[in-house]
Amino acid sequence: MSGISLSGLINGSFDWQSVVTELIQIDSAPITALQNNEATNNTQLSALAQLGSDATSLQTASQALQADGVFDGVSAASTTPNSTWTAAAASGSDARVETLYIAYHAIAAGNMSDADRGYLAALVAAQTGIAAPEAQRRVDEFTEATLSAANKAKESADAARKAAAQGSLYTALALLIGAFIASVCAAVGGRLRDEHA
Repeated sequence: MSGISLSGLINGSFDWQSVVTELIQIDSAPITALQNNEATNNTQLSALAQLGSDATSLQTASQALQADGVFDGVSAASTTPNSTWTAAAASGSDARVETLYIAYHAIAAGNMSDADRGYLAALVAAQTGIAAPEAQRRVDEFTEATLSAANKAKESADAARKAAAQGSLYTALALLIGAFIASVCAAVGGRLRDEHA
């Protein structure tokens, strides 16, 4: 036992505490990176689930317009003074196509014009035989539900995009930190090797 010499390591010139602390930090870096990735992935999954839910809501709102016979043989005219529009549909599929076009245009624009609302209300009133104010109320409810679902879908897609960008940044940061720690450890190891060689 007397042949073992630890000069320089025991006499106080070597800081064991900082080496142990750095080794623990190096060892825990992959775990921390994985925990950050897990949190980011959970955020992305949540945003994508919300996007799917909002897309389903939008689909449900638009399916009411696709029912068979809703617009078959419909013609309508406005009794409002100074109105310049009339509505007529030779078949249900023509009216559905027009209605879906109006709905998609409203989604793209972010609102539905009063003329389009009046046109759809006249179609609903003519098909169902209900009073014009009730038809207008139904069209307004449909419009609000459709625009709300579209806005939620856009917000969810934006949240998913932001979560994916954050995940990419955290991954790149974890890789950069790992590379820095590896280079520091290599430098410290090389220095120790040269001092004790």
